[in-house]
Amino acid sequence: MNTTSLHLELEVITFLLQRNTEQAGYKRKFMEAWSKTASTTSTGRPMDGLICPVAASAGSPHDFPLWWGYTSLFNLIDYPSIVLPLKNMRINAGQDAKDVNYVPKSNPFDAANHDLCTLNPPTL
Repeated sequence: MNTTSLHLELEVITFLLQRNTEQAGYKRKFMEAWSKTASTTSTGRPMDGLICPVAASAGSPHDFPLWWGYTSLFNLIDYPSIVLPLKNMRINAGQDAKDVNYVPKSNPFDAANHDLCTLNPPTL
C-alpha cells in the first residue's frame, strides 16, 4: 500500500469515527429527553411512543421530491418508525379546502407541497 492510499484510508476512518461519535451524542440526548418524560406521565414511566407526521401532505404523486426531514431524526438515532395508512380517510372539499391566502415558506419544498392541494382529488 502506498502512502497516498494509506493517508486517504486514515482520513476516511477518521471522518467515519467523527460522524459515529456525533451520532452517538444525538442518540444519548434523545434518550435522555425520552427518559425525562417519566416525570410528566401519570404512570411515572417514560412515554411509550410518538405519533408524528411523515410528510406535509396525505399523499403525493410518484417521483415527487418529498422533503425527508419529517423522518430523518428517527433514521439518525436508529429508532424504529412505521407509517400507518388511514384506511377510511376522505378529503372533504368544504373542510379541507386549499388556503388561497397561504404564502409558502422560502424553501424548495413548501410551494410544491402546497400546490399538491386540490379540490378535485383522484378517485380511489
